[in-house]
Amino acid sequence: MPLISTPTMLWDDDKYQGVWAIDISGNLVERYSTDVGHVNMHWARHVTPADYPKLMGTPIGCCDSSQDNYMGVFAVGETGELIELWTSDYSDWGWINYGKPSDAVSLTADLSMRGDGAGSLRIFGIGSDGNLWRFDRWNRQSWRNLGRGDGSKGIRLGPYAPQGEFPNLMIDEDGAVQRYYQGDWDVVSRVDDAFSTSATFAYYESMEIGTEHWFALGIDFNLYGGDASVDRLTLEAPPGITLESPPQAISIYSPDHCNRDLYVFCVGSDGELWGRHRGTESLDFEDWTSVWDSESSRVEYTGPKITCSSYTLWARGIGGWFIKDDQTLCAYLGKDGKPESIGGGSGAKAGPMTIAERWPKLPAPFYRGIDAMSFVSLGGITGAWGAYLIKEESTVCIDPGQDGKPTDIDSSVGGQAGPMSIAQRWPRLPAEFHQGIDAMTAYDFGGSTGWRAWLIKGQQTICIDPRLDGRPASVGSGPGGRAGPMSIAQRWPRLPTQFHEGIDAMDFFYKGGLTGKWGAWLIRGDQSVCIDPGQDGKPTNIDEKNSFRAGPILWANRWPKLPWVTSHMGKETDDGSWRNAYATQFPFQIEGRNYFFGQNQVNGYWFIQELKSDGRMGSESDNGSWGDVYPVMFHLGADGKALCFAHKADSSKSWFIRELKSGGKMGGRLGDGTLDDEYSVMFPLRIGNSLYIYGQNVRTGDYSVKELMDERDESGEVYRYGLSDNVDVGTWPRGYDVQIPLYVDEKVYMYSHSTATKEWFLCELESGGKVIPSTLLGEGPGSGVWRNPYQVTVPYAVDGRTHIYAQDMTTDKWFLQQLNGDGTMGSRVGEGSWRNSYRVQFSYNSGGREYLYGQNQAGKNWFIQELLGKSS
Repeated sequence: MPLISTPTMLWDDDKYQGVWAIDISGNLVERYSTDVGHVNMHWARHVTPADYPKLMGTPIGCCDSSQDNYMGVFAVGETGELIELWTSDYSDWGWINYGKPSDAVSLTADLSMRGDGAGSLRIFGIGSDGNLWRFDRWNRQSWRNLGRGDGSKGIRLGPYAPQGEFPNLMIDEDGAVQRYYQGDWDVVSRVDDAFSTSATFAYYESMEIGTEHWFALGIDFNLYGGDASVDRLTLEAPPGITLESPPQAISIYSPDHCNRDLYVFCVGSDGELWGRHRGTESLDFEDWTSVWDSESSRVEYTGPKITCSSYTLWARGIGGWFIKDDQTLCAYLGKDGKPESIGGGSGAKAGPMTIAERWPKLPAPFYRGIDAMSFVSLGGITGAWGAYLIKEESTVCIDPGQDGKPTDIDSSVGGQAGPMSIAQRWPRLPAEFHQGIDAMTAYDFGGSTGWRAWLIKGQQTICIDPRLDGRPASVGSGPGGRAGPMSIAQRWPRLPTQFHEGIDAMDFFYKGGLTGKWGAWLIRGDQSVCIDPGQDGKPTNIDEKNSFRAGPILWANRWPKLPWVTSHMGKETDDGSWRNAYATQFPFQIEGRNYFFGQNQVNGYWFIQELKSDGRMGSESDNGSWGDVYPVMFHLGADGKALCFAHKADSSKSWFIRELKSGGKMGGRLGDGTLDDEYSVMFPLRIGNSLYIYGQNVRTGDYSVKELMDERDESGEVYRYGLSDNVDVGTWPRGYDVQIPLYVDEKVYMYSHSTATKEWFLCELESGGKVIPSTLLGEGPGSGVWRNPYQVTVPYAVDGRTHIYAQDMTTDKWFLQQLNGDGTMGSRVGEGSWRNSYRVQFSYNSGGREYLYGQNQAGKNWFIQELLGKSS
């Protein structure tokens, strides 16, 4: 999406570097890096809330480690308010609207900032009165009018200097550069005729006030600059590109922290961000580079099987290894999964890298497909490292921080280097554990207890001393520490049932120093949970940080910066805003072209709009107004025709069917009548060659199924549609306000959800449109209780598999869930949170690609987002 603002750069020493800008929709877009050397860049798009104004001007930002690693980005709303997007160690991204400087004064586009990185943060802006205004972020959150010098009204601000006590520089209407410093105003410079006063100076300053480096956009659309040693420096625009934004300049400490590198950015005529860099070794600038080199996409995650093992670095946190297939990486598991080196040896490098690259002296059979890894510490806090690696029936011991050479980690048989079989290493381990271990984790509990390890295989678990002969041994007094063997359900009876078999990884950790807590991560498929392994398996928040959340949650949301994370929620392909809110909308297809219908439920106005094959919104094809509004409407496909079914769902109980015609036009009525009840939930069902309509009265729980009937003329052409008598009737235990059909292979299921109780269930429908009786008794494919109520649920299909998307209108959280081939609820393949709730949403397929459309009923804004599969 094209950028419309001057970009700004934000950094926090070696932890974070990011470039921020405002896009054409008035949202914040971020390109950032948090890795060592800042090589890998990531994208994020931060959509402003529906009740906030669109952003304009130049965003500015600040990082402050003294405020729980606070990071804030500020911009001006199009109606003159100060808007902030912020986060910290204890808060996700959140928005704050601080309002205008006063009732009579709005902010103009420019902002500036002063912060000392130690709890002081002041925001400066030019008011509509031409004066300089200051806002104190931390202390008083109040505005102060700083006035202006003897010159004209201020129109532009500079420089951007987030730390230190540098002066404020303000360009006035006469082109004078006014300087405000410690309460005094003076004129220090003037914009000459070579420059555009609407795109004026960006300064940065060295530690000595008065050593100024300036950059300005010339009226010839080239970039000019200068400093104390250069009168004027010309930086011509990239070939074929016109520079269109005011420049942004910033200096950052070089890696040796002795000098400062200089960066300058502009937005080009192509909507891309262009930057030039000058290092500390030369006054010459490197060539222009397009920094904005890929589309923005929301970051929502899922992933494949992984194995992990960690240990506690007492000064730095919990460092560990992740293994997937033949790939490995190191990270701090108490953080976000970003690859980091966790020691000085070759085996502790960040990665990702192959197993063979990390541990070149490891026996080759272990270069792929490791089933389990468990770290062991040899000699307390400052001792050496050791680790068990298990593959099929084989084991080996290594120092994981070094080159992988097999190493004795204890004098007993359980600690010998190997390779050797599980049976040889632990001869008193029950035979059923001699092959196919799914997970292992070990810890030194000290004292008379010493080492203990949990082994998991299928549904079974056992606790042993891994440095002896594998005999079962207990630890602690809780049920989770019993020796066994026993099932996972017996050891941890309060562990969520999806973790009762098929565990991929278990990793024990000790949190909080010598008096802290036990904890363990369990990973199964794409899900993870955090428990106290010595107790009953109840999911437990070990710490407030996301990585220690109880769960269950996707492991990719627990550690979102793991590079193996993939996304089932694709990128946004289009967005915009309608003039009205359309509470009734549905998609349909005619002659291979996609359209959708929407009706305003207040004034009766309706429209039909095309949906283009590339996921963008097309043109309106028809519109009109009806005297009545229809809260229940959907598409029917029958006899090669596209039909619109509508029901008033009130005391009139009326319904009609209209034809949807070529080119996206609304046709005439082909049927109407009165139903036997008010059905606020309805949908069509195709079973075999027959088409049925299901309806439920949510107040009473009564439901019925009717078949679509037709009348034909002598040529066989349908001229009228009707509905049969009920082919099935019944009463649910309660009203389910969310019900949708699901097609899995050759079978048809119905998903039902009560947002009042959060209960859901799946039931099968058989030939003739009947609900299979056993499912009424709770014996169907599945049932459960969601954590949240999901008022919107949409079915879709990717990779030949049926999925559901659902969003909670209160928390704005959403998830993507796959259905299994037998109609049971499968794995969750994505979850996240939108900035808005979208009460109307639907999916549609175009060109073999699946898309999701939604409209917010309060702000009237809409979006189209691609839905992806594993093969996408």
